[in-house]
Parts: sequence; C-alpha cells; structure tokens
Amino acid sequence: MKYHLILPIVVFASILLLAGCGERKEKTATIQTKESTILRNVPEWYAYAPTGSDTIYSTGTALSIDMIEAKQKAKSLAIDGIMEKYGLSQAEVENLPRGVMTEIFDLVKQGGKIRAYVLLKIPVDELN
Repeated sequence: MKYHLILPIVVFASILLLAGCGERKEKTATIQTKESTILRNVPEWYAYAPTGSDTIYSTGTALSIDMIEAKQKAKSLAIDGIMEKYGLSQAEVENLPRGVMTEIFDLVKQGGKIRAYVLLKIPVDELN
C-alpha cells in the first residue's frame, strides 16, 4: 500500500514543527542605569535608540510586580526624557496633535517582577 510514504511525511512534518518552536533571539546589550543598576539582556533598540531628523525618540524602562504599572512607569520616564531633552512642558506634550506614539514595547521577567521597555516617538513637525 501507500504506507511507505507516511513515514517520510511524518518525519518531515516533525522537523518543521521543531524548527518552528525554536526561540528567536533578539540582539541584546548590557547597560548601566542612572541609578548605577546593571541591566543585562536589554533589547538592542533600547540600548541604542534610533535617531532621525524627522522623528524624536525616547526610551524608558521600569520594574513592577504589575505589568500595566511597569508599562505606564516606563512610558512616563520616556516622556520625561523627551521633555527634559527638548525643553518641553507637560502641557506641550499633552497637546501634540497625534500625541506620543509607542514605537516598540517589550516585557521581560526579572526575578519575581516584570520589567517593561518602551520606545516612544514624536514626529518633529508636531513640535512646531
């Protein structure tokens, strides 16, 4: 019968399944925060934030037992960085036409807590 075809098909499907289960490794870095904390396995986009003439980028990270709180703190710190670097007030940031946009957001387990990393962006033309 056609049983001689079943084994190669099952082996091939198993290989495809196992290959698809492999973890994709994002490039990471090690950094030291302002508070002298050493962070390992930091997303490369966080350690080396992009730059552009038409977009302002800012990163933030925060640690919390709550995922939502970690994200909110990280975003708040990134916004504070934008205000400090570009001399903007809270009102100016809040009144941006499209607001501050989240470009990338990542959560990582750290001990018994969750660390959030966020990359925010603002188009430069919105600041004029």
